[in-house]
Amino acid sequence: MKDGCHYDKATKTYFGNNYHFLSLLFTIIYIDDIQKWFNQYTDKLTQNHKGKGHSKWEDFFRGSRITETFGKYQHSPFDGKHYGIDFALPKGTPIKAPTNGKVTRIFNNELGGKVLQIAEDNGEYHQWYLHLDKYNVKVGDRVKAGDIIAYSGNTGKQTTGAHLHFQRMKGGVGNAYAEDPKPFIDQLPDGERSLYDL
Repeated sequence: MKDGCHYDKATKTYFGNNYHFLSLLFTIIYIDDIQKWFNQYTDKLTQNHKGKGHSKWEDFFRGSRITETFGKYQHSPFDGKHYGIDFALPKGTPIKAPTNGKVTRIFNNELGGKVLQIAEDNGEYHQWYLHLDKYNVKVGDRVKAGDIIAYSGNTGKQTTGAHLHFQRMKGGVGNAYAEDPKPFIDQLPDGERSLYDL
């Protein structure tokens, strides 16, 4: 009986002294299991997308890289209207075409730096990619959704760090034709990551 009591007391002492360690260990194992499950879930989700959009939970866990939205500047020291969406991306991040289309113009802009322009195959919309480091296409090239078209950079004067400015215009080219690209981005197979490879 004494041996039993001694064992029981020793066990309680052991677990008492190591309670926090064991709790942390089990928590780590549990979180790891959740992460594995989530990765499997999002992998299946991605395979089953086929143009059906993406999961909001996926955005939550993967983290959005949006730093400025369409409309009034919220986080940058610039005045006036912001005509696209900014994504904080390390210099050299591959930029992808989210749709099929044709490269119609490549140019340098004082504020926007190196700019790439694509006309979507629908004949109604045009896209701008600003502050690029270098291009991976030339004028006249046909592009398909997922093609690497450029690499992000920090060119132009209207920038506070390496990022991509994505702008979508309807019925013409220029700021006057710009519309909020968020609804368009949200319905893409991989959300905002249909625009970059990171």
